[in-house]
Amino acid sequence: MRERAGKNLLLTSSKIFLKKLNPEKDVTNKYKSWLNDIAIKQYTEQKYRKHSIKDIKKFIIEKNNSKDEFLFGIFLKRKKNIHIGNIKLGPIKWFHKSAEISYFIGEKKLHNKGYASEAIRKILVFAKKIKIKKINAGFYSINKGSEKVLKKNGFKIEGILKSQIINKKKRIDSIIMGKIL
Repeated sequence: MRERAGKNLLLTSSKIFLKKLNPEKDVTNKYKSWLNDIAIKQYTEQKYRKHSIKDIKKFIIEKNNSKDEFLFGIFLKRKKNIHIGNIKLGPIKWFHKSAEISYFIGEKKLHNKGYASEAIRKILVFAKKIKIKKINAGFYSINKGSEKVLKKNGFKIEGILKSQIINKKKRIDSIIMGKIL
């Protein structure tokens, strides 16, 4: 299945669609600004990096060529298909039929509107199509938005890594949630 996993598959719902990112068309200054905005990346390991257009394009090309990771842009159906964030499935452990997901909504004004929940629903449908049986997601314990979105999609807490992360000079927990498909 890894060879023919349908990387160009368009995953659609009433509000959004997910599609493979095009490094030439989808990498914009706006996209770069999300990845360099501390408010957007505060709960990710990306907060330690400064991103350039070149780096972002390289990352997208790498994921588009991967057999173990699928990167999709999250696009609004209304308003002329505007790119609002990303979701990634992978790395995939094909033998174990398991994978991780990560995601973000870059457009701050669109936070708490259900777009991340919808994107996760769509990526779970895709995961089932490629025969994945188990999905995990990790987040900082202070990221209540991710916890809410994952619970809404049926994920359960499977582990707490105590004092795993340093955030704003304080040690916090890292939470691992999982879902069996």
